[in-house]
Amino acid sequence: GINAEYGVVAGPYDSCSSLVEGVSNTIAGVPVNVTIQTRDSLGRNQFQGGQNFTVVFEPVGGPFKNPCGKTSEQRVTQIDYGNGTYIVQYYTEFAGKYILQIQDADNHTCFVVNQKITVSPDVVSPGDSVASGVGLTVGYLNQANQFRIQARDQFCNNLIVGGDRFIIRVSGPGRVTTFYNDNQNGTYDVAYLPTVPGDYLISVTLNGTGIIGSPFPISISQAPASSLSYAYGSGLENGIAGIENVFFIQAVDKFGNEILVGGDSFNITITGPSTNKLGLPYSITILKTDNRNGTYTVSWYTEVSGLYKIKVDSLSSQNGGPIIGSPFSAQIYPNVLSPRHSPVIDENNQICCGFVASTSTFLIYGRDRFSNDLIMGGDDLNLIFTWAENDEPADFTWKILDLGNGNYSVSFMTDIAGLYVMQVLSEHVDFIGSPFLVEIAPGGIICSESVAYGRGISVATSYDVNRFWIEARTLR
Repeated sequence: GINAEYGVVAGPYDSCSSLVEGVSNTIAGVPVNVTIQTRDSLGRNQFQGGQNFTVVFEPVGGPFKNPCGKTSEQRVTQIDYGNGTYIVQYYTEFAGKYILQIQDADNHTCFVVNQKITVSPDVVSPGDSVASGVGLTVGYLNQANQFRIQARDQFCNNLIVGGDRFIIRVSGPGRVTTFYNDNQNGTYDVAYLPTVPGDYLISVTLNGTGIIGSPFPISISQAPASSLSYAYGSGLENGIAGIENVFFIQAVDKFGNEILVGGDSFNITITGPSTNKLGLPYSITILKTDNRNGTYTVSWYTEVSGLYKIKVDSLSSQNGGPIIGSPFSAQIYPNVLSPRHSPVIDENNQICCGFVASTSTFLIYGRDRFSNDLIMGGDDLNLIFTWAENDEPADFTWKILDLGNGNYSVSFMTDIAGLYVMQVLSEHVDFIGSPFLVEIAPGGIICSESVAYGRGISVATSYDVNRFWIEARTLR
């Protein structure tokens, strides 16, 4: 090309020598103009147009979608001023990392431009900003219910810096305290604390314009019970067969707060011995009462003594499961002594006979009215002996030994043979099989009644056999 003023003739165009100005990072929706001055290999400006360029402006890593789901689009335009200068303009509405490459369309030996470009989001657009989080779908009393605001520009790009002040208003039947935190990355955390149940509206605005979806309707209620609930009461530890055992459940929400209203669901499972003392199946009765104040009364009943396992589960769909301490172990002890259910036996499994001046024994196996074996003594027992023929009182010596485990060892003796009636009682109630018919037979030798006689008992001769006789006797 020839510069008419100076008469300088430039050589052929050399893409490696071009002068480029204006390449820079940009903002979504703001075009950037790049000026190219073509030169020859000696660096002299050319003054004629007609040069063609290949321009690549694309996201690093390939096309991507913005948060609204739109695929990235870029626009590139070229202007030839016909005097050796050119304008290349690049533009996009999608924030992100890009690569800009400009080359001679006919000679790819050198890049006129080969540079990475950062496209930042535009300023915040409240009408395109969004909010999300559990606190916008469900809210709980006396809890910091949370959600997050994501600031966006008009092209749906997420902002990556903070500094905006969204206004949060929660309107409804009660006063609500709100909390706001700028995370300095384009997001803002919001929490609100309601104290009155009911229906509310959550308004999120910036400069008088609401974000997408604002105002948000929300229903405030008590948080459901969780596995942080706990139980207390003697019915979780011990009890007595045939007597109602009671414990209580305190509902606690997932935040650790005691619930003050009813309506939660708990499942109670109680298991114990496989059968009763007679080897038969038995039932356990469980009754749960909602006290409507966050507590639940559980009463349960069994007639079988032994060790029981009590499992309590929260059935809440959120954070449900076994409550604190579950399963519990409870020891059910026998009820009081019931003579009508307690057997009396001797070593031959019967009580029928004895001998004069000889001690007879038998055992009393203490049981309650449900046939549970007693495990401790201390009961008041009594024996009554009468003649079978006339029901007159008979003279017997007897003793009851408390073995301390619910059983009793009994011994009795008389010096007179005959047929007797023996009653075994506690609190005037007969034991199983009582009264018993007892025969006392002769044969018990009484030394004090037996006699010895003969010469050998008083006089003895040396070197001779000396004799005397013993006659054994009983009292009758």
